[in-house]
Amino acid sequence: MICSTMTARTQRVRDPVHGLIVFSKSELDQLAWNLLNTPEMQRLRRVKQLGVSELVFPGATHSRFAHSIGVFHTARSLVQIIERERPEAEDRGRAEVAVLAALLHDVGHGPFSHTFEDVQKSRGQKKSHEEWSAEFVTNELGAIRPLLDAHQSGLSDEIAELLLAEVPSDIYHAVVSSSFDADRLDYLRRDRMMTGSGAGAIDFDWLLDNLTVADIDMEADGESGEDVSRPSFCLRQKATQAAEAFLLARYQLYTQVYLHKTTRGIEQMVGALLRALANEIRTKNFKGIGLSTNHPLVRFFAAANPTPADCLALDDTVVWSAIGELKRCSVDMIRDLAERLHGRILYKGLDLEAEFGLDSEVQRRNRRRIDQKFKGEMNVTVLKDEPKASIYGEI
Repeated sequence: MICSTMTARTQRVRDPVHGLIVFSKSELDQLAWNLLNTPEMQRLRRVKQLGVSELVFPGATHSRFAHSIGVFHTARSLVQIIERERPEAEDRGRAEVAVLAALLHDVGHGPFSHTFEDVQKSRGQKKSHEEWSAEFVTNELGAIRPLLDAHQSGLSDEIAELLLAEVPSDIYHAVVSSSFDADRLDYLRRDRMMTGSGAGAIDFDWLLDNLTVADIDMEADGESGEDVSRPSFCLRQKATQAAEAFLLARYQLYTQVYLHKTTRGIEQMVGALLRALANEIRTKNFKGIGLSTNHPLVRFFAAANPTPADCLALDDTVVWSAIGELKRCSVDMIRDLAERLHGRILYKGLDLEAEFGLDSEVQRRNRRRIDQKFKGEMNVTVLKDEPKASIYGEI
């Protein structure tokens, strides 16, 4: 039977990781739904979560838009746990800031995400994606700030402050940025599923079912010199094995997916192309590169201080389209890299550790020998890469 009665409906999203994600009639959920429909968030449909990883794992075509919805959904679950475990300490306003920050946390990512960010850093433009996200959220000319501040005065500034803070100041901050946050709980599952990796599985339901809140002693307060105690997420004893699997999952995905040798090689090729392109644009060699002066990449690289509008015009599709045009570029290095990336004709990678062992001196000698051989005998491009990320970063 089909009911013909017309009633207001909630919005629903079918997600491969979380199943059915429902946006209820609450003001918070409806605000989140409206934020998803802003140009800033819609751009994330065209920014892949794993950058160039689809050239290694063909199924890894998921977007930062899908990831953002998953993080929002997970953040709601974490906030409900805080309400369940510490009802006396519940802060409804702070909870809303955390959930909305979770939704918006990746809005500042550029095309190819961290690769593009590294290119900018090498050019002296050190604005991180977190800083871009905060700028999108507080931009008076954008679509996000009016929605947030109409819901609550100053909300956009509170969310931007949370996105920029490096150290969690309370448990609601930990929902967005911590060693057990909504971001990590989503991308570990999503990236594993979409790459087809058999490694990195976590028992998500069991982890959340055994999640609680406890007061944890922190380092001495910088001003008073006294120890401080703050509430934090903790896992009950019976979730010990699930917690171990959670820690191993990140390690396994880093070694098998994020730092995959071929993926890192492609990232270096993309980075080299973009840096060379930016240099040609800086010298105003527009005829040589073959892109119009109004092309989004030209406008972005030509600007001393790119604006949110310049950033909003960029996504993966814009760069891939430019790569197709750059196959006709008159600059040899740019043309060669564009042809290779477009046709997946990749440079071969040499893993010094795998080839020559862990002895740093042996690696150094062989690196020098290889550099001299390639420089003297072969007219090729050599791109060096050493991952900066460490999953064992200091807590």
